[in-house]
Amino acid sequence: MAQQTEKKYEPRYVHAPADLVFFTDTDDEGYPIYVLNDRSLQYKRLPKGTTPLATFHVKKVSVFARLGESGWSDTLSSSFFSPADPAAEPSEIEEKYGIPLTLLLTAAKEFAAYEKEVFAKIIEITYEVYRGEYGDFIAEAPARFLHIAIVPKYSKLAPEKQRWAITYSTLKRMRQKHPIFAQYEKFTYVKKKEVGAQDRPYIVIKIPLPSPEFEKAFYEALGTPVAPVAAAPAPPPAAEEEVDVVRLFEEPEELPAVSPAPAQPAAQPTVQPTAPAPAAPTPTPIPTAVGEEEAEEEEEERERATREELVELYLLSMRLPSKYLVQRVENENEGEVRREVRKWEGETAKLATALQTLRWNAYSAMSRVFAYVEEYGVWVAVTEEAVKEAERVSEYVRKKLAELGLAPLADRYIVRAVPVYLEPEDAKELLAAAIAKLSADARGLRERIEEAEAEKKEKEVKKLKRKLAQVERLLDQFLVEMRRRGW
Repeated sequence: MAQQTEKKYEPRYVHAPADLVFFTDTDDEGYPIYVLNDRSLQYKRLPKGTTPLATFHVKKVSVFARLGESGWSDTLSSSFFSPADPAAEPSEIEEKYGIPLTLLLTAAKEFAAYEKEVFAKIIEITYEVYRGEYGDFIAEAPARFLHIAIVPKYSKLAPEKQRWAITYSTLKRMRQKHPIFAQYEKFTYVKKKEVGAQDRPYIVIKIPLPSPEFEKAFYEALGTPVAPVAAAPAPPPAAEEEVDVVRLFEEPEELPAVSPAPAQPAAQPTVQPTAPAPAAPTPTPIPTAVGEEEAEEEEEERERATREELVELYLLSMRLPSKYLVQRVENENEGEVRREVRKWEGETAKLATALQTLRWNAYSAMSRVFAYVEEYGVWVAVTEEAVKEAERVSEYVRKKLAELGLAPLADRYIVRAVPVYLEPEDAKELLAAAIAKLSADARGLRERIEEAEAEKKEKEVKKLKRKLAQVERLLDQFLVEMRRRGW
């Protein structure tokens, strides 16, 4: 508890819109948040003699969508969810933002008191954005974040110190057992709910979501030009992780623009035959022309050396249809509350099932040749086998859509391996992260195999062993690539 109190008074700094969204408490509605000259935050009251860079007035906090079951327990008050909150499926969030939400929720349930003691919702904060202390009004812009609450396994009758100790130890075990929790470590903290005279601590994962309107207003208010942020993608995609994630999952058609580097040197050889041409009419410039040709050859050699220094990898660009493609949306009234309801009935329900199966098959196939690296939010591969497999899966998607009578929509969806060229240090970090992820997956599968063998579940053992063989084969490809480069 003392640890919790100390953290409350530590200075908080913002360098990006996600920082401000993460540090905004949902109890701050109607109050301002000031960003001072050193990028630190000041809540509600501005210290005397201080002129802030920007003011973010929290105008409104509302639940945009609740995920999963709508029930709640007496550990968290019913205000966490409301019957009027619109519902959303985890797969919708995965598809839109590229967050592995199903995996997060499934893993979280292992550590919860009961399965229903894991909650998730998307909260939207509407900020009034000003330059300085309520100086120039910039915009009224919304920002969203995913909020997951996990109530750990402790008795509500246990002493207060014991409840806090169990909560922090649960958080530590979550990070050790599942790398996905370590990935979101900077977005995770422990919060308390006061129930009567008791403190009921629980774990919160609060992940800011891309909010372009707010991000633009944020940089304008702080006097930071937005253009360099958008223009930075050139050689290493790792420098723009957040932007790349959005493009990978929402705008795959723009991905080839990330890797223009290899195309530039290819234009140079066309200059070579024309360089000596001016020397023909007048003999005197011949030495100069030869000198120019030698200079061009040296420049070409330097460019070739630069190309050879870059590391070629493959990223996955994959957009797939889901059951929401064929949903029917209706508005229904429940008393004074009007709700939006999604429906799949009759043939539409069969079509929705077929689309979900298509997605599952595509992900299953690509996971055999690509490793998903949560830290970077990308699928990465190191062999040309990934290119061929992506082409095969893309053809499978088009064929299935035609069979389902959705052929005109096939051009919306594509699966392809996009070559990118990274600086050696960036490539090494990305491959190391992929190896760590695959190694953790392999360890988890071995543990599950042992459990299934102990319970004598033969079919489960066979299935898990097949999956383990796939993971180990993919892991070996990454290890071979690291050894080949002497890393």
